[in-house]
Amino acid sequence: KNRLHYLFRRLVCSISSPHHPLIIFLDDLQWADDSSLDLLSSLLLDFNHLDLFGVNEISQCFLVVGTLRHNEVDRSHRFYRCRENFEASDSVNVTTIHLDALSHDCVNLMISKTIRLPLRLTKTLTDIVMAKTAGNPFYIKAFINSLLEEKTLQYSLSEKRWVWDIETVRAKSIDENVAELLAKRLLQLSDNVQTAVKVVSCFGSQINEDVIRLLSNSSKWEGLVHGLDVAVKENILEKCSNYRFVHDMLQESSYELMDQEERREYHYSLGCVLLSNLPSSEDSDFTSLSYSAIDQINRSDAYARAETYAVRFAVLNLKAGRRSVEVFDFVSALSYLEYGISFLPEEAWE
Repeated sequence: KNRLHYLFRRLVCSISSPHHPLIIFLDDLQWADDSSLDLLSSLLLDFNHLDLFGVNEISQCFLVVGTLRHNEVDRSHRFYRCRENFEASDSVNVTTIHLDALSHDCVNLMISKTIRLPLRLTKTLTDIVMAKTAGNPFYIKAFINSLLEEKTLQYSLSEKRWVWDIETVRAKSIDENVAELLAKRLLQLSDNVQTAVKVVSCFGSQINEDVIRLLSNSSKWEGLVHGLDVAVKENILEKCSNYRFVHDMLQESSYELMDQEERREYHYSLGCVLLSNLPSSEDSDFTSLSYSAIDQINRSDAYARAETYAVRFAVLNLKAGRRSVEVFDFVSALSYLEYGISFLPEEAWE
């Protein structure tokens, strides 16, 4: 672990300089695991970044920018303690920027600019939008989109401006939160597109092209690529090198479309398809695809019904555990080893 941290610090040092500073952006730190936070702490605390007296021969010229949801990080959260250590350190400058919800005036300006009407004409609409969304920008966008899709907000050719039925907008249940709005939007998609976003949600916020290629070659998921492309057009996914959700709430809503049993079925089916493309030899290398496959199997609770493949699942978890130990990810290693044991019968030790 110490060697890994040292090498990472040296790597960052080698690629950052006064003429070529480096910015490291870390999103959703509330979900960071202990290993990642340990590495971040080592990067920030085990080096004198400020060099106030010019005594450092090697200076690191980089900035770490992290974002998190403050309502999900309390005093018991590991990152809270890390931040306290950063702030107490003499070698790190820490600046905290708290992003509040948008004010009524800002939301009114946003809506006014969007539908190109004077501020005085959008004020009543803004009052209701603020009551529904509490000024959260993502919530506002989702709520306005729902008004458009339901034609509560529409363009009038006769008046040559955007119009809305204020009573219909007001009648939308105030308890109808954004997660429900997103779920309704997803349910309006075709079955093929719903299946595609469910598949991506099973892997988290994104899915890589190698996995897509293997899945789409199977008869069960042959329409996957088309569904993903439609989801991109609907602004649910974005395509870079991978397909990924444009917002984590869309991933959560897509996953919530499935009940517990359907999730298990998806995870198990996806894992089996990926496993069928792995070498069966026990001496084969453990690749990123191997991790994807066994992660899906583990999340399916497959040990309750997969006696035929139990030994192979156990072997793959053993490999994943050993590989995790090699890269000093001991938390993941323990998880894989525990899963591996769960696939074996109680008398397996005899």
